[in-house]
Amino acid sequence: SEWSTMRGAPFGTRRIDEAEGRSVEMEEDGVDRERPDAELEFYHCKVAMPPEIFREQATSETLRFTHRSDLKAVMTLQKRVFLEKAANCEALIHERLPDRELQILAAGMHHYKSLVSLTLRRCYFEDEGAKRLGEALDSRLPLLHSLRCSECRGGDVLAQAAAVALRRCSLSQLVLAHDHIGVKGAEALADA
Repeated sequence: SEWSTMRGAPFGTRRIDEAEGRSVEMEEDGVDRERPDAELEFYHCKVAMPPEIFREQATSETLRFTHRSDLKAVMTLQKRVFLEKAANCEALIHERLPDRELQILAAGMHHYKSLVSLTLRRCYFEDEGAKRLGEALDSRLPLLHSLRCSECRGGDVLAQAAAVALRRCSLSQLVLAHDHIGVKGAEALADA
């Protein structure tokens, strides 16, 4: 099965347990590019929250519910749905994730025991998200053979994370396309 936040994905493959946000181009968003933070608005999609993070945010009231009395039932259901979907997911495709969502994705990677392919498109990597994702792609994902990152912001930190993943898991395919990788990133990949 496939789990995706990708724009234009066929209806049958759009399986995610959290709202995916608006998935349209910046041009269609009406984003004011004159503002300094306008580019970051382009990165607005969400990942499914692993139960540990969902529980933490729900109990700290970062997440809001209509009836707090339903909290235990909501957390139990969210955990069951997430674990069931993650256990059966072979291809994970995400698009336009900001760094904070990449950190959430990394925190839940160990649940994706059947994952064969991870594809990230147009994501915004900063140091922390790239580091956590690189560390999360390890031997706990024995079937992961393909990592594809295209048109992502992050350049060298993304390449360094991919180098960590190359050393820690059984990747047979690594695709880094149009990711603005510099000398530091290329050196990290060469050393892997």
